[in-house]
Amino acid sequence: MRKLIYILCLSLVLSSCEFWKTTESVEFSISPASKNTGGWKILSTEVPGEPLYLAADDYDFELELQPNAFTAVLAYTDGSAFPLGAIYPCTTILNAQDGFAADVFYTLINLSSEENAAQVKEYLNYFNWQRLMTECRKYENPWNLDKNHLVQSIASGTFKLSDIRMFE
Repeated sequence: MRKLIYILCLSLVLSSCEFWKTTESVEFSISPASKNTGGWKILSTEVPGEPLYLAADDYDFELELQPNAFTAVLAYTDGSAFPLGAIYPCTTILNAQDGFAADVFYTLINLSSEENAAQVKEYLNYFNWQRLMTECRKYENPWNLDKNHLVQSIASGTFKLSDIRMFE
């Protein structure tokens, strides 16, 4: 009887423990310097194709994400050709400078098939996204970089810093 009570108590403690939690709630902010009159369309690699819509005056939102897994988050506005972006856990503030790197990440996830999506996401968790964001920030307009070449070099595993180059 004593063992049964011990087992029940232990299972109750373990089932309510945060240790078993597979997602975490992460708060993101859109850079306040970003002007918007028509609202925000938020996309993330955690749930691609399922946008979150926010009012124009909403600059903060939460997403449920896998802990310690890289996730690209993009914010589109009406009439804007390029999104604001962030790559979690490197940053949680979406801005124009990080939008390019986040879009590269989002493109790589979208190019994967359903069969290999988990493998692609795992592979991308080993890429140095912080370094890519830092390098892209050195350009006045990172959207002038050759995105297709960058996506191909990351996908093939041959990426080097010289692959960050202007579109020809």
